[in-house]
Amino acid sequence: MDLDCPHLSLDRHWADENDQSCVVLVRQVDALRLCRDGGYEEAGKSAVLWSFEGQCHEILSNVRAFAVTARLATPYSTRFQDQDIADLVRGGIERGSLVGVRENGATTAESDTTRLQRQLVRDLEARVRGRLSAGGRQFKLVPGLDLQGIPERNSYEVVGRSESQRVLGELAKLAGSDVAELLTKARDQLTLDWRPPLSPKGLVLLRRINAPRAAVASQEPALTPSQLWGKKGKEDDEIIDWTIWIELDPADPKASDDVVILLDEFHQELMRKPLASCPREGTGVLVKFEKIGKHDRFTLIRDYGPNEGGGQDTLFIESSPAEMDERGSQAS
Repeated sequence: MDLDCPHLSLDRHWADENDQSCVVLVRQVDALRLCRDGGYEEAGKSAVLWSFEGQCHEILSNVRAFAVTARLATPYSTRFQDQDIADLVRGGIERGSLVGVRENGATTAESDTTRLQRQLVRDLEARVRGRLSAGGRQFKLVPGLDLQGIPERNSYEVVGRSESQRVLGELAKLAGSDVAELLTKARDQLTLDWRPPLSPKGLVLLRRINAPRAAVASQEPALTPSQLWGKKGKEDDEIIDWTIWIELDPADPKASDDVVILLDEFHQELMRKPLASCPREGTGVLVKFEKIGKHDRFTLIRDYGPNEGGGQDTLFIESSPAEMDERGSQAS
């Protein structure tokens, strides 16, 4: 398998490299992205542990390299002995911060096309930081196969092909050369107009529906360090600076290299915040994510540095700031 993330093959040396039963160990965040793209599926935890135990001593050099590239350990650590490294990886599998994946056999021309469309959308989203807007309206590009599964589907309307071509063309004229090239590729891959029971066969441009808002007096409660929730902007703000509270003892030397990683809906990294540098609040710290969409969906990963033995925890998956703030308000 040719993966673009830290990975460790758990297959016997005689296995064919194109064998779809081959299992590869990756970080949880990378497993989410690979499985979402449709080309991979998770392997059972017990099977992954069994494969790791059976292979560990034979592939120890690969295990050590994986531990470093996945930020589970540093070669300068005093705990970099063979057994220590094996324990780190084993513990990651047991906690779920390391996940085994295998190819699921989706090798048809249609699935290959969809994967290329998803990659194009991810590249464009990363370049524009998830904000595709024109004429004061917000837009979103999605592969046709993913249309019904996007978060907040009812908050968007489908834009017809001719109008989509016009919008993407105008955006390309105003963008830099790298973004303009991606927008032009997206315009060329737009689906033809369709009606059910037919399905879209290319990229679909969606436009967010601007629903009328009622004026409501702010009743935002005080930030309490007992919940993980944010402080949002004004009710009519779409792009906000979002602050959340995360429990942490900044004075603990083991936590000095911990970071939190904010991922977008395509599980691409948007921001990385070192927790030790964030302002303190009670028994935790306040982490601010600047200029993000209030109704966009994000995943937040806490990445434990080598000082705490490495590994990752998922704090929440595919939730929007608006939803998280609402949950925190209700809990308070």
